[in-house]
Amino acid sequence: MFVYLALIAGLTATFWLTWKAYRLGPIGIYAAGGVFSWGISGLLYFLATKILINNYIIQYVWFPLFLGYIFFILILSSLPRPKKYPRWLYALTAFPVFALGITLPYSEYKIQLIIMFILQLIIFHYAMPLWYALAQGEAPEGRAIWIPVLILFGSGVTIWYAVTPSYNEEAMVLATITWIIGLWLLVSGLELEVTGRLVPLAHLTGVAIGFMSMWMLMMNQWCLSANTQNNLELKMWFAIITALVSGLSIFLPLYLFKQRSERKLARWGGILNKLATFLWKQDAPTPAGIAQELYNLFRQGCNSVAGVKLAVFEGLLVGEETENSLLLQDRDIILGKVYLYDQHGCRGPLENIVPLASQRLGEVVRSLRWRSQAETDPLTGLLNRRGLDVNIHYVIDRAFSNQWPVTTAMLDIDYFKQVNDQFGHAAGDHLLQAIAKILESNLRNEDLAIRWGGEEFLIILSNNNMAQAKQILERIRKRISNLKINGINKTITISVGLAGSKIPKTIDEINNWIKSADTALRRAKEKGRNRVEIEEGS
Repeated sequence: MFVYLALIAGLTATFWLTWKAYRLGPIGIYAAGGVFSWGISGLLYFLATKILINNYIIQYVWFPLFLGYIFFILILSSLPRPKKYPRWLYALTAFPVFALGITLPYSEYKIQLIIMFILQLIIFHYAMPLWYALAQGEAPEGRAIWIPVLILFGSGVTIWYAVTPSYNEEAMVLATITWIIGLWLLVSGLELEVTGRLVPLAHLTGVAIGFMSMWMLMMNQWCLSANTQNNLELKMWFAIITALVSGLSIFLPLYLFKQRSERKLARWGGILNKLATFLWKQDAPTPAGIAQELYNLFRQGCNSVAGVKLAVFEGLLVGEETENSLLLQDRDIILGKVYLYDQHGCRGPLENIVPLASQRLGEVVRSLRWRSQAETDPLTGLLNRRGLDVNIHYVIDRAFSNQWPVTTAMLDIDYFKQVNDQFGHAAGDHLLQAIAKILESNLRNEDLAIRWGGEEFLIILSNNNMAQAKQILERIRKRISNLKINGINKTITISVGLAGSKIPKTIDEINNWIKSADTALRRAKEKGRNRVEIEEGS
């Protein structure tokens, strides 16, 4: 009676676990197929050996076992493998090789056993890198359950099927219970893999019970069968060592996973602290600097980060684009993307960090815009005096580092008051904007153009001697004299004063050159305007 109850319980558990496996998302079909095939295989074996006592049926229990292996191979092959892993992992294939060696001489099913050995090697090929990823802290904890169960329970069942001693009812019932525990651990481990949840104590307890029961059954199998008692001591040691290795295969990667998780937690905590002060230490952060800083922060926490692209800075990219990405978004505004090499690599922690980084990036962008508005002349778009105060430090640092001379130029529009009086202030504004565009188009990135006030402009040239600086200002003067402004039917001219052309050491030195350039400008006006004058000895 107890045997029939065990059979009914096994059948019920198989259907229940198959249904649970089917609900595991993308891998659900394969998981359900594997669990159902293995469950039916075990029940057929139980039926043939304890109820029908029919060796003919036993021949057919191998087919669903083979089919289950194929389904599980499909699951393994669908999961992303780590890019780098030690090749010595494949030395663990010695386990199925040794198991085959001590089982094959005593089995009536040699062909089936060899087919199963080949399937186990394929399982090892796909499973070892995935198992290693767990030990590196780069995979869900559930992998510590279902991969060892898949490998070691599969091997144990293969040996159980292949060696046929005299059966006793207690052993067969224990085998059925052990087999159900194995299927439950498989499904539960895959569920933890999909959801990313931590391994609960019940699963670890089930693993310990299941593995010990499996290898006790192996020892029972070898001891009861008269023709397998050759080298019995070796086989018993194999069973004992395998039981210990089985436990280590789960608890060791979990321990390493916990250790690496703690280190990662500390690393991500450091990243959060850095995000709190992100770029505040920089006086004038550049878009390239912001993108690089974000990229460095994300890479510090996760090597799977491939690049950062900031849409708010015209698609500025640091690193490279990939198919997998997370959005940087603040207040429904898309700021950019974080690209990942691996869809699953560090995605969990990043999904928590990216919103915080997005919020911080949004604050920095808004701060830059406010700063830009405060440092920019609204009419011409050039820097104002505040903008000069912010940028002059970079001019001095760059000049000192590269040993570049710096030249200051004061530029004034001749008879600008007459333009306003004769043609109106709107025409005067158009003239100022047109001159600003000429300045921007004739200067380089390292040069500065500042609206000094009214119709006066200050130009700071880097890496030019006085002759080169005068040539640049003469070209600007000629282009302004050729300007055609709607509503202004007169020729526009400018007067310019130059000073400096030395390597500055302090801001005061540049301020003195600005005063000297202003003196040269007044002299240009006194000499009849529309000319460039140099303040010698400045």
